Amino acid sequence: FGITARPLEITANNINRYYGDSNPAFTYTLQTSGTGVGLASVESISDVAISASAALTNTSNAGSTAVLTPTGQTFSAGKASNYSITYKTGTLTVDRRPVTVTANDNQTKVYGENNPSSYTYTASTGTDGSHSGLVNGNSLTGSLTRVAGEDVGSYAINQGSVTNDANTNYSITYVGKNFGITARPITVTAQTNTKVYDGNKNSAVTPTITSGSLANNSNVSLADVVTLTQTYDNKNAGTGKTLTPLAVIKKSDNTTVATSNYAITYVNDTTGEITARPLTITAADGSKVYGEANPTITGFSVTAATANTGLVSGENVSSVTNTLYTDSNHTVAVGSHTDVGSAYKVTPSAAVFGSGSSSNYNITYVDGTFGITARPLEITANNINRY
Repeated sequence: FGITARPLEITANNINRYYGDSNPAFTYTLQTSGTGVGLASVESISDVAISASAALTNTSNAGSTAVLTPTGQTFSAGKASNYSITYKTGTLTVDRRPVTVTANDNQTKVYGENNPSSYTYTASTGTDGSHSGLVNGNSLTGSLTRVAGEDVGSYAINQGSVTNDANTNYSITYVGKNFGITARPITVTAQTNTKVYDGNKNSAVTPTITSGSLANNSNVSLADVVTLTQTYDNKNAGTGKTLTPLAVIKKSDNTTVATSNYAITYVNDTTGEITARPLTITAADGSKVYGEANPTITGFSVTAATANTGLVSGENVSSVTNTLYTDSNHTVAVGSHTDVGSAYKVTPSAAVFGSGSSSNYNITYVDGTFGITARPLEITANNINRY
């Protein structure tokens, strides 16, 4: 009667571990016991020696492999001579190590300034056995990018070239943040101005940019240009008037610049002045016959408008008060029995404006002339008859 050796398979288990971690203990699997195969009842193996075909360490690159081969076993119950043992190999594989890359917060620039040389991030770190994070003094290759755009706003920071392909020992999980472009600050200050009343609030003087500057470098598609103007608080003559500046910013090709790209601080000037506009009003000439009642003279004329004199377009004088006088001192009124002569005048005053206001004009009144002509008188000698 013969007893043959019992077939038994001992298989080295496949093992996967992360780059940067040391090798775990090698494990094995025994063939499942059954009729005529596997460990006999009540017998057991306490240990199996397993060797690796390559000495993989925590610096071995992801993708590295080694063949795991069982080379012997220790029976805690039973004897090896009673078994026909077959050894089956397994594989030790180094996998990519998980790492989380997080774009840093609070990455910004001012509109029109250069982009940063790089968009920063923080990579998780680890140690041997922690199964994740950068190890072995490694840093990642590649750089982050962001969504294109140069106007004020928020732009997503993208993973860019910080990829698995560029970092073959790692499996990267990316957490994005936003890059902010903030408004460019400038201060526009009004300048003092004195002008002659001209019926509008416009100032011929240009305000100035007293702090900050316009964007005109390679980060904007075209240079920004500004049109600077200022206006008075109202059109009327006066002193201590407020001048308010205004900046209109466009591209050099006259296309629009988003108003949000600039944070403009305006500084008013309160020393503006509008002086009264010179205006000459001349009374119409008149005359009468000696002994007649004085006529009513209402006529007058105003000087033709020039750049800084005369009536402003759209304004008019509707009437003046004309008074007759006998001498230059305006002391004696012309009466119905004032002597014949030409040393009389029509003196205008109290102009009434139909449109506009007399307070905006410095009015010079010019007299008209008034003459009294001789009254026709016929004296006829009577016919006389005598004997």
